Amino acid sequence: MKSTRLKITHLKNKISENLPDNGDILGYAGISKATIINSLSESYDILSVLEDYNDKFETIFAKKVRC
Repeated sequence: MKSTRLKITHLKNKISENLPDNGDILGYAGISKATIINSLSESYDILSVLEDYNDKFETIFAKKVRC
C-alpha cells in the first residue's frame, strides 16, 4: 500500500507540473487538472484507510485482483 501511495504522490506532482490549468485536458470535455488531482487524492485517502486492514482477507484479495 505504501508503494502505491508513493506512486500516487509522484503522479500528482507530475500532473501538477506538466498539465495546463485550463479545462478540457487533451480535448476531453470536463476533464481538468483539478479533477484528476482530486481523484488521485481520493484514491490516496482510500488507500490510507485500507492500510489499517492490511492483513484482512478482503484487503489481501483486493491486492491480488488488481495485479
